[in-house]
This record gives sequence, C-alpha cells and structure tokens, in this order.
Amino acid sequence: MDLGPEDLLGPRAPGLGGAIAIAGRQFPEYDLFLIVLGPVVLGLLWLLLTRTRWGTLVRAATEDREMAGALGVNQAWLFTSVFALARFSPAWAARSRSARTGSADHGPDDTVGRVRGGGGRRHGSIPGAFLAAVIIGVIKAFCIGIGDVSLFGIAFSFSKLTLVSNSSSWRWCW
Repeated sequence: MDLGPEDLLGPRAPGLGGAIAIAGRQFPEYDLFLIVLGPVVLGLLWLLLTRTRWGTLVRAATEDREMAGALGVNQAWLFTSVFALARFSPAWAARSRSARTGSADHGPDDTVGRVRGGGGRRHGSIPGAFLAAVIIGVIKAFCIGIGDVSLFGIAFSFSKLTLVSNSSSWRWCW
C-alpha cells in the first residue's frame, strides 16, 4: 500500500459542516465550535487541578514528593495519570484540528503548536498557556489576512511568517 505524498483525509465533524452569518460574513460552524470549546476545556482543566482531590495531590506531590510519599500518596499512579493526561491533550487537539481541515497531513504547516506556560517557581500556568495560544492564533490570522505586501519595491509575504509559529521549539512563559 503506497500512500505517497497525498493527503490522508479524516472524517469531517458531523453536524457542523455549515456556516453561520455574523456581521454579514459567513463563519464555519466548526470553527465557532472550536472557539467556544477552547475556554470550556480551559475551565474544566482548571477545575480538575484546583477543585478535585486528584489536582490537590498533583500539586502537593509536585511541591514536595517526599512529604506526599510519607502521607501515603501512590506517586507512581499519580504521575502516570498526569503523563496520560499530558499525552491525551495534544492528541485530542490534533484530532479536533484534523476534523476542521479534513486532513491528517502532518507537514510543517499542519503541526499543532506546543505552548507551555510557566515562569518563576510555579511552572505550567494553564491560563498563561491558553493566553499564549490565543496570541499565536491571532498573530497567525493577522499575518494571513495581510498576505503579500510590497514596500519600496521589496515584496514581503506575511503569510509565510505563520510557519514560524508552527515550530515545536517555541516556548512561551507567562
């Protein structure tokens, strides 16, 4: 079976294939769904980490592993579950994106950017990572909207600048 350079098409999102008119322009239903879904996932993740026993144990074990172990916390199970959540999240995001584009291509322009929040003593700021992801998305949309510009006889392609934000080496700290 030779797949070659052709795109692999995934299933489109069922029931969200149309468009909604907002301010005289058509916006895809699935894009609007993803815009709403982002803050919902942020809120659920925040609730999971701040309002559940599991989140309390994760924070405690992160701050002082020895004390958590002395209190009887099964750290192997705890950190395995954190690892599983950390691996599931980008996979789910990539699947959501492929349902939007209809493509399972993993080329340089179709990578899901990795954004990590943090800074100071506390690493992993979820709101910081969310804010960084929104900023990257807005900058990408702005650059695509500008397109090609010619200044003083020199052509600049702002659309190509979006390839920089797809690099997995980006690290944003807030």
